[in-house]
Amino acid sequence: MEKNFATPMFQYTPLLGPRNIRVLVLQPALRASDPICCSFQQTSLDEDATSRSPYEAVSYVWGAPSGTKRVLVDGQTAFVTPNCEEALLQLRRMFKPRNLWVDALCIDQSSVAEKNQQVPMMADIYRCAVGTILWLGPDSDPELSGVLGRAARYGGAVQQLRRTFRSIRPDTSYWSSQRHSTIYILNDTENARIHRLCQDRWFSRIWTVQEFLVSKTAVFRMGGVECPAISLSSYYHMGGSIVSRTDLEHYTLRNSLLDFRLDREETFYEFLHLVIKLCALNDATDARDKVYGIFSYLTSQFPDFDLPPVDYQKPLHEVYELFTRAVIARTNSLWVVGLINPAPEDTSGEPHPIPSWVLDLRDPMVVGSDWDSRHTSDWSRGYYVKRPEQTVFKEPNRLNVPGQLRVRARKIGKVAQTTGRMPSWGAGPGQKATQEEMDLARTACLSEWTALCIDLDMREQDRREQTRLEQEQDLAVRRLVAEQQGSRIESWVLNTPTVPLPESSQSPYQNTMEHITKELKYLRLRHEPIVVNEDAISLDSLSLRGLPKEKAIEKALKKKREAKKQAEKGPDTFDGSPEVHDGCLLFATADGHLAQSQGNVRKGDGVYLVEGSTFPMVLRRVRRGKEYTVVGKARMFKTPSEKTSDELDSSALGDDPKARDVILV
Repeated sequence: MEKNFATPMFQYTPLLGPRNIRVLVLQPALRASDPICCSFQQTSLDEDATSRSPYEAVSYVWGAPSGTKRVLVDGQTAFVTPNCEEALLQLRRMFKPRNLWVDALCIDQSSVAEKNQQVPMMADIYRCAVGTILWLGPDSDPELSGVLGRAARYGGAVQQLRRTFRSIRPDTSYWSSQRHSTIYILNDTENARIHRLCQDRWFSRIWTVQEFLVSKTAVFRMGGVECPAISLSSYYHMGGSIVSRTDLEHYTLRNSLLDFRLDREETFYEFLHLVIKLCALNDATDARDKVYGIFSYLTSQFPDFDLPPVDYQKPLHEVYELFTRAVIARTNSLWVVGLINPAPEDTSGEPHPIPSWVLDLRDPMVVGSDWDSRHTSDWSRGYYVKRPEQTVFKEPNRLNVPGQLRVRARKIGKVAQTTGRMPSWGAGPGQKATQEEMDLARTACLSEWTALCIDLDMREQDRREQTRLEQEQDLAVRRLVAEQQGSRIESWVLNTPTVPLPESSQSPYQNTMEHITKELKYLRLRHEPIVVNEDAISLDSLSLRGLPKEKAIEKALKKKREAKKQAEKGPDTFDGSPEVHDGCLLFATADGHLAQSQGNVRKGDGVYLVEGSTFPMVLRRVRRGKEYTVVGKARMFKTPSEKTSDELDSSALGDDPKARDVILV
């Protein structure tokens, strides 16, 4: 592109203070064809709102890495991207100047030092604005601008109803979220239009996340059509078939943070997990912005969160490592390491630049589920490792070696068998798996998991049978020796009967798997025949006891038919519990423990208790002595012969003689 113009190139003057920003004064124009003319004035974010120059912030997508469209700033030439030019043309008034904050112009993009100074202030810049314009581009598609218009009308009506209800009943929180205050009334055609609208690039860019969340008032604009952001959210939730779409998770997560209540320490982890997922799901031209793009928002929510300074001179792997260390220090635990699902190993032999214990936010699939927040106390039933009430990662000086993390760990198992991985809904825009496709894929994986458990049950039965035979042989030998020697042995020793296992214990591994995958029970019910065990009628439930046999059987069959009919419908639209198994595989250890992990587990990996981690971790030893890579966290269950007293405790590794220091790389 030719950039030679009669006017000279605009030269930025330094900001007058560390909290100063430039405000763009967009000059009016009578005709759309008139060139864009503007000027700058400086204001301080520390000034009182009454004395600070009022301005509107513009949130938009650059669309191109550098500017190609000419604008005039104080009579000099500057360049902006085509999308920015369209926004300025649409926002320009005919007779009155308009004060705007537009990052491409208000920040000197050629100055790394200025970007390092301004980026941490982003949340304050958008919070201090009188309003934020969420620019979606020109009105080039009447269907999409029509969606915005209807969302403003009908979504706004729902918001007014919510406000009225809360004013009448402030004592109830029923209408405090979109999920519980919406009736599904939109047809599939309108849902498809909303889906197309929410696929706009604005909804998948990392910088727009905090720009949306911290704004006083946020209004979407497409050409000349406007719609408050909260009204679009209400309208979106009127579409029953669209709210559960995984390819729109990047949109639903943004709105969920608006309703998030940080009233307990536990919710901090849930909140931070949502933020980390958003960082991974959303795109950035510079991958470092997946961290820097939410720094200002995090510090605004948690002033005590000691995040590293923004520095665009640091390489990507160092930026991600410093962020992971900051989360470890803030939580005083290895919770964040437990979120990592390391990508498959690079077979090229080249070392991976990002350590395995560091969050790699470039790939959404690397960020796994937060088992700590998604699992209730019932999940811990059957755990081989006792979940500590509090996990503490001691000795913060361990955090100082670049690329390494020294932890205290104890090996508790070795992977012997693995299965296929439960399919995942996927992450990010473009994932279009339907509920039916997911159910079929989950059923296939569940069958493979069941096959592993059947194999383990058969081995367990063989082991028990072998033990029984050995006991009988031992008793026979004792009797024979006693008869030959004429000695007397207590009758209870000679005649110890072999007590048969109850029916429910004949398949302990299958029972364990059914318990840990109870969220997928609806899939098992779909394939179970509708039959009734007549001998078990009296034990089925209190409602069947005392009934004549025929009526009890008829009632039990009716109950099973209703359960199967309900199973065919699948889980509720908002029931995300089956997703807790997404991306997981089932594996067995050499000593007979059943376990589940989201990592790339393979035969020979070790399972360790790790200081500061709620769950055990699967680690893989590298060639250099004590160095290990993180494969993923694991949920490990007792063997059929173990009791509650056999549980291991990860909170006591400091004094455990079997524990040792290992280095995560």
